[in-house]
Amino acid sequence: MGLRAPWMTRVAVAALAVTLGATASPAYAGAWTKRQYEGLFITGLGLHWLEATVDTGPPNRFKREAFLYFEFGLTDRITMLGRGAYQEMRDLTGLQASSDDLSREPVRSAGVRTGFGGLELGARLGLFDIGRWTSSLQVTAGIPGSGENWINEGFGVGGGDVDTRLQVGRSVSDRAFVEFGLGLRARGGEAANELRLDATAGCGFVRGADLMLQSYSVWALAAAPGQPAYSGHRLQASLLAPLGDRHALQLSALTTLAQDEMSRETAVMASIWTRF
Repeated sequence: MGLRAPWMTRVAVAALAVTLGATASPAYAGAWTKRQYEGLFITGLGLHWLEATVDTGPPNRFKREAFLYFEFGLTDRITMLGRGAYQEMRDLTGLQASSDDLSREPVRSAGVRTGFGGLELGARLGLFDIGRWTSSLQVTAGIPGSGENWINEGFGVGGGDVDTRLQVGRSVSDRAFVEFGLGLRARGGEAANELRLDATAGCGFVRGADLMLQSYSVWALAAAPGQPAYSGHRLQASLLAPLGDRHALQLSALTTLAQDEMSRETAVMASIWTRF
């Protein structure tokens, strides 16, 4: 059984995000849409360590991921977006989850699997702006790939889900914002749908750099047949440093605060932002 987070921990994470928001630019935030014909490319590399916390869960694994994310303002109110990744998953225990029934089967030690996963395409629609507040509705559709399509699942499992979320953000200054996103991820077949809550906040730092703090929470709304209900709460801290007028370097570290029936994740990531 995974570690169950006290409710006070979850409240503290949300409160911390709100507090920091009063002290990084709306241009970097998901609640805001891009201006027409403006865009953003983010390319990067991530190293992820995944530690199983339940006997029936996935084994301990190490994932390397090269990813690409983009946003493009079709109009001032409609922003197109997408994400894709090439992944390498290395089994650190000599066991891996079967893609059919999630049971374990022996494999060659340190077995490696590769594939394209995390593929999503969608759009963000700006709803209203009131003073420093803004809101948007974002819908993305997953494209099944040979890599990691769903959290808490093996390579090549699932995909084709639809994520719908309402996002609300507040600009505190030219270099300060806070935002929240509440979403429902509808997954195909008998897989459990997911409720997701994301929070992002940040502040301007020295020499034009920004600090960002992001929390990601997920709850399975109902256990799928043969699977336990799961939930997870992760926290990511990032430094975003300018590299000229249109480029920036982002360095990030992520850790799992608490989880239930999910793997514990630790990750470091580096990416280049390009605005056009």
